[in-house]
Amino acid sequence: MKGRLLRGRNNRKAVFLMKSYFWGIFLISTGVFLLIKHYFNLNVSTGRVVIGLFLLSLGASILIGGFGVSAGDRIMFREGTFKYDPSEDEYEVIFSEARLSFDDFVPKDKPVKVEVTCVFGSLDLVLPKDAKVYIDASCAFGQIDLPDGSDISFFGNHRFTDNVDKNEADLIIDLSTVFGKTEIRR
Repeated sequence: MKGRLLRGRNNRKAVFLMKSYFWGIFLISTGVFLLIKHYFNLNVSTGRVVIGLFLLSLGASILIGGFGVSAGDRIMFREGTFKYDPSEDEYEVIFSEARLSFDDFVPKDKPVKVEVTCVFGSLDLVLPKDAKVYIDASCAFGQIDLPDGSDISFFGNHRFTDNVDKNEADLIIDLSTVFGKTEIRR
């Protein structure tokens, strides 16, 4: 797994992971600009060029994969893996590729409700093997592949159940995928 994940709802601070790509690109390009400016005696606004180089360096580091945000329930601009945590009731994948595993899920007396959102990303959702699951899936400009072989492409809603009513399920997942792909499997 690339990046660090923090656990627990109480620790809501996101970890900004910026590798040295950004600073390396920015400092080298700024140094080259200053050398060229003084060597050729160019009359160019240094402040504007440095701001432009800053933005270009930030964009290049994002494309290379040196920037991202990871928290216990959210991944942005990064690849990562979530494991089900009973203290979390919401998981988000934004501009990322992630895997969410419910292997450690233990059924309780009443249904456990979890909200999962995938925006501009790819999500591999692994359901628990020994639990009754109810999934309410909605998709906009994306694709959701469900365990029963059905899928939602582009727009739509679909309910997947293990032949149980919503109140009888052990795990209720409210899934939204926008401009992304989600594959659900056991």
